Amino acid sequence: MTGKGIIMEAEKKSDGLWSPSPGLIYPLLGRLLRDGLIKEAEGGRFIITPIGIQVLSDHSRFQRQLDRQFALVQKLGLSMFTAGKLVAEESMDRILCVTHTVKERMSQGSLELQTRFYEKYREFLKNELSKIKES
Repeated sequence: MTGKGIIMEAEKKSDGLWSPSPGLIYPLLGRLLRDGLIKEAEGGRFIITPIGIQVLSDHSRFQRQLDRQFALVQKLGLSMFTAGKLVAEESMDRILCVTHTVKERMSQGSLELQTRFYEKYREFLKNELSKIKES
């Protein structure tokens, strides 16, 4: 799809309740291109790459797991606060596991690459923690 097509599809799928702005869609497409998750095709269209398919599959699996956890918490009659706490704890465990893997891989790069990465990663983690605190 093109960026405009993505916006129109979002409007259609949400029955007009959500219309993402070009200011949201095009920077997102730029990041996806940069990360190799999509590539540009003829006519300004974008298509998902094999790496993008894998990342999407991983995300979908994680989302299904979260959905199952919330359903279980509701069946057990626990509060949404408790559910949120359980999910946040599991998310932190996952973040720590990813952090360990990334640190191992980054230790093989140049000092400049490591420094740039750690600065960006630190900022990313701060943003994620802020989101968890807000929710």
